[in-house]
Amino acid sequence: MTRGLTGVVLMRRLLDPRAHGFYAVQLFTHKVLRRLMALPLLLVALSSASLWRRGTVYRVATLVQAVVYGLGALGLLLPARPVARSRPVVLATFFCFVNLASLKAAWNLLTGKRIGRWEPRREAAAPNPPVVAEAGRLPDGMEG
Repeated sequence: MTRGLTGVVLMRRLLDPRAHGFYAVQLFTHKVLRRLMALPLLLVALSSASLWRRGTVYRVATLVQAVVYGLGALGLLLPARPVARSRPVVLATFFCFVNLASLKAAWNLLTGKRIGRWEPRREAAAPNPPVVAEAGRLPDGMEG
């Protein structure tokens, strides 16, 4: 996510709809707003909690958010437990994890932390030999 936001900052001229039309709008909504959605969600959580005494709608909003974030925390803190594999916990955990990652990416961008390219480590195992078949015949174990 950090690299995506950094790319938008470096190529911010692409965000000009006069020069790039609808592509600029798509880039802004898909790269910027989507990755910064955690900030408005944080504001909604804080404001609904501070408005608890003002009405039922704020109490319900606060409770729903508390349940979602609580289930997400449960999934993040206890990933090996069976309860963490239930659908509501998995969805809440994914939601929380993605938004935490976006906050981290925004922080990395603001502080200038660069993220290098990820290179997977490969095991030093012998490669599988290529499967060679005779003309018109599939190798053993392969069906057509």
